[in-house]
Amino acid sequence: MTDKIICPNCQTEIEVSEALSSQLEEQMRKQLGAEQKRLTEQFEAKQENLKEREAEIAKSEEKMEKEIESRLKEEKENFSNRQQRKQKKRSLLN
Repeated sequence: MTDKIICPNCQTEIEVSEALSSQLEEQMRKQLGAEQKRLTEQFEAKQENLKEREAEIAKSEEKMEKEIESRLKEEKENFSNRQQRKQKKRSLLN
């Protein structure tokens, strides 16, 4: 069995093992390139999803902080009003 073939176009002798390894190498490059592209797209989609979730969390935190500030202000006002009423009662009783 011969280990060489002749190219029908240019009549160059090519080692069979070299031709097969070139074909396999090209096939592997294509497969790995497609896999890399798929994984990169998947990674980018997850990264974008994560950024969106981070933005939602930041909005939620900001909303909670505003709610806490509002409630704290309301409680301070209520406390102050109660204190004033107590002082008025005391001054009326004296």
